Amino acid sequence: MFYLQILIVFFLLFFFNKTYFLHQKKIIFFDYLKKFILYTFFIIGVLYMYFEYYYKDILSNKNYIIISSLIIIYFLTFFSIFLTISLKSINSPTFDILNVIKNNKISKRRLIMKIRKKKILSKRIKDLVNQNIVKNNGKLKLTPEGIIVAKFFFMIKKIFKIPVDG
Repeated sequence: MFYLQILIVFFLLFFFNKTYFLHQKKIIFFDYLKKFILYTFFIIGVLYMYFEYYYKDILSNKNYIIISSLIIIYFLTFFSIFLTISLKSINSPTFDILNVIKNNKISKRRLIMKIRKKKILSKRIKDLVNQNIVKNNGKLKLTPEGIIVAKFFFMIKKIFKIPVDG
C-alpha cells in the first residue's frame, strides 16, 4: 500500500508539471512556485475530505509516520523538479560561451568580443526583469520576489553545501 501511495504522490507532481508546461514556453519561477503551492493546498484539501469521508482510520495517529514521509517525498521531489527545470529553461551565459568555443580554438579577447556581440549579459538581465526578480531603472535592484528567490537558493546552497562558482 505504501508503494501505491508513493506512486500517487509522483503522479500528482507529474500531473501538475504536465498541465503547467502544456502551453508554457517561458518559465517564470515565482509564478511556477505560487501555482504549485496553490495546487498543493488544493490536493491536500481534496485528499483530506476524501479520507475523512471514506477512510477515517487513515488519518489516525498511528499512520502519521507514513503521512509525514509522503509529504517529505512530495516536497523533495518538487524541489528536484523545480531545480532541474530551472537548469533546463535558462540559457545561461556559460552555455552560450561553451557554444561559442565548442568547435573552435579562440582567444580570450575574441571570445569577449563574441559575447558582447551576442549580448549575452543583457539577455540574461532582460530575462531576470521579465521574471520580476530584478528591477532595472538604470541601476539593477532585486525586487521583493527576487529577494525571496535569492534567499531560497542561498538556503538550498547552504543546507546541501553546494559550492557555487562562476
